[in-house]
Amino acid sequence: MTDTPTPNDVPLPGMPHNPTHTDHGIPRRADTLLRMLIDDFQKVWDAVWSDPPKVELKEVARLNGRIVELYGQIYLLAALRHFAPHDAHRAAAALADAWDAGDSLGEWVYQWRTELDAGQPFTLFFAGEDDDQ
Repeated sequence: MTDTPTPNDVPLPGMPHNPTHTDHGIPRRADTLLRMLIDDFQKVWDAVWSDPPKVELKEVARLNGRIVELYGQIYLLAALRHFAPHDAHRAAAALADAWDAGDSLGEWVYQWRTELDAGQPFTLFFAGEDDDQ
């Protein structure tokens, strides 16, 4: 898998098109997004677990929570990259675009909770969702 954009890289509805990064520099490809998340993980890990710690004790619990969150994001995107590389790129682009816009995260989570409670599949928007692969 490479970070080279393919002709199937299309923007989400209403999103500016840049196949590799959002307007705020968030990577839209699985490999580069994984690198960003892993780098962030390492920075937080080093701040908490260096000797002496680079953060105050009261920050350790919050940052340990961030370590766990980043690990989960890394693991899930890495698993998707392993099992469905094309979909991993599409999911990375969708995540990056949603994080960059920031305006509908709560609405999506509310919709997914409703769908989960109703036993329905989640509605997901992926870059290139019309591809027949």
